[in-house]
Amino acid sequence: MRYLLLINCLALTFLSLTVFAQTSPQAQSVIESRAGSATQTTVMTASALVVGIEKATRTLMLELSSGEVVEVVADDRVRNFDQISLGDELVVEYMQSISLNLQKVRSDDRDISVGAAAARAEPGERPAGAAGQVIQALADVVAVSPEKSTITLRGPLG
Repeated sequence: MRYLLLINCLALTFLSLTVFAQTSPQAQSVIESRAGSATQTTVMTASALVVGIEKATRTLMLELSSGEVVEVVADDRVRNFDQISLGDELVVEYMQSISLNLQKVRSDDRDISVGAAAARAEPGERPAGAAGQVIQALADVVAVSPEKSTITLRGPLG
């Protein structure tokens, strides 16, 4: 028996230059389930302090809450790069969601479909951006374990 497995992976990244106290990464996860479907959404928020800028190469040196410094190159698609200053804090929010929807289907179509979208700040606004992706695939249910509250699936890639 074939079932439709919808996987919605929505990765949203927002960058803002609001100056707050630097925080450690924080994650919140919510699980919703009902007959024939389930959704888990996790949102992670982290911040980093701008400790160095190389404007010629568009490279930012970011200090994480752990004290580690990482370099990030902002390509030309990042608008308003010139507004970023030393001491600014970049706040990043990442959201991932997976949804399973079980339905009887009569299809041997094993394709995976992928859709994506992105947005960025308008010229003159504070630097910001967002990106998202949705993946849909058909999978077979190969095992169900009510004791463990798990379902084992075999997707298009085996």
